[in-house]
Amino acid sequence: MNYTKGEWRIHNLDDFNGYDIETKSGISIGSIIGKREQDLANAHLIAASPDLYEALKALVEYQSNYGGVAPNLANAIKALAKAEGN
Repeated sequence: MNYTKGEWRIHNLDDFNGYDIETKSGISIGSIIGKREQDLANAHLIAASPDLYEALKALVEYQSNYGGVAPNLANAIKALAKAEGN
């Protein structure tokens, strides 16, 4: 899967009433318009996406190498597939 690697962070867009999600080098990934508590929570979730994806992928690969997948990882596999566009 080819996505923008690296740490993503939230940049407060005071002039536009929202948040920008950007890479450490300042490349914009996307924006959230609004300043509700839910908007900030969504921005945090998007900014955490690369970390969540890599952690989930490593967990599934590790589990798969040791005799299959435990039932409690079924949702992790589905989420990983969704993130990969499958």
